Amino acid sequence: LAGRLTDWLRSGRFQHDAPILAPKSPFLPAGRLLFWRVGSVTPRDLSEALMDLGQSQAGICPSDFGFDAREVTACFERSITIFEGVGRV
Repeated sequence: LAGRLTDWLRSGRFQHDAPILAPKSPFLPAGRLLFWRVGSVTPRDLSEALMDLGQSQAGICPSDFGFDAREVTACFERSITIFEGVGRV
């Protein structure tokens, strides 16, 4: 993200449990980006945040959060794209 995440980390922006909503990035094929500090979110939190944003198509890699795909899918009232092993070697 052209150093944006590094800048946020250095500035202490991730020192709390609230999510950070970022605008579209030319580096990723997504409309908006929602970041949470690792360990500070549940599958239900993700679902509620995306519903509040009016997000019709959501995608998540559950293992990035330490979740199981079934528990994430169960929290979403509409369809969600589950990514498995994204970026893993």
